[in-house]
Amino acid sequence: MPEPARKTMSGLNACCCLLLAAGFGLADAARGGAAAQPAVFAQARPPVPPAASSPPATSPAARAQALSTAGIAAYKAGRHQEAIQLYTQSLALQANQAIVYYNRGLAHYALRNYTAARDDQTRAIQINPSDTDFFIWRSNSLRMLKDMEGALGDIEHVLKMSPRNTLAFVRRGDI
Repeated sequence: MPEPARKTMSGLNACCCLLLAAGFGLADAARGGAAAQPAVFAQARPPVPPAASSPPATSPAARAQALSTAGIAAYKAGRHQEAIQLYTQSLALQANQAIVYYNRGLAHYALRNYTAARDDQTRAIQINPSDTDFFIWRSNSLRMLKDMEGALGDIEHVLKMSPRNTLAFVRRGDI
């Protein structure tokens, strides 16, 4: 048998072995369709919820998460002002979300609102002082506000927390 044909046959044999191991019968695999799916996969599908007469009530935390997710989508689409509004609504429902303050700060930074960006990054740091990204972005805002001492202080703090943080080394060189 020629070499390419031998490789194809061995590939087919491997596929058949995988199908058998996954619970397919050869006849099922040849037929295709729903019968070809192993029982394990059929059981893993979630049941279809019954039709509800009214939409389920969502918690403030779930609504805050949905608004934050919408804010991320708006930010990625370049709609920074809309992202800020969505993040603000999310924070009104659930105030102590460091990542939402951080994201809103990034949107402010993109719009060159450096004071608002610094304030949001500071709030994120107050909630979660162990995230180095919060310090790096606050340093960027401080740098744009011509507060070089504060910017350098944030970068030095990052390097104490994470001595091998290459972005902090680059930012230290920029200040």
